[in-house]
Amino acid sequence: MGYGGHVLDMINRIKQNRELLETRKNKLKKFKSIFFKPISHQIIDRKQRFFTEEEKVRAIEKIDNDFKKLRRRVAIIETPIFIILIGIFIWLMWLMFRY
Repeated sequence: MGYGGHVLDMINRIKQNRELLETRKNKLKKFKSIFFKPISHQIIDRKQRFFTEEEKVRAIEKIDNDFKKLRRRVAIIETPIFIILIGIFIWLMWLMFRY
């Protein structure tokens, strides 16, 4: 009887695992259907807008200006701050290990 009980427990565990696997598969299908629409649905849902040449030129100029401002900010503000922080770190390491 001892061996038979173990076999029945294993059979019951296999059934539970199959049921658990099925529920996980169903949850995954539901998740994918909610959050990942096919590309064809995304194209249909989006309203298409046509831009004039002037709007395109203005948008490109705006993007270029924003990029130049960002690069200028990095060059003027962030680079010296980074260099100063590295210098402070090296100085502190020198203070720690000089003795």
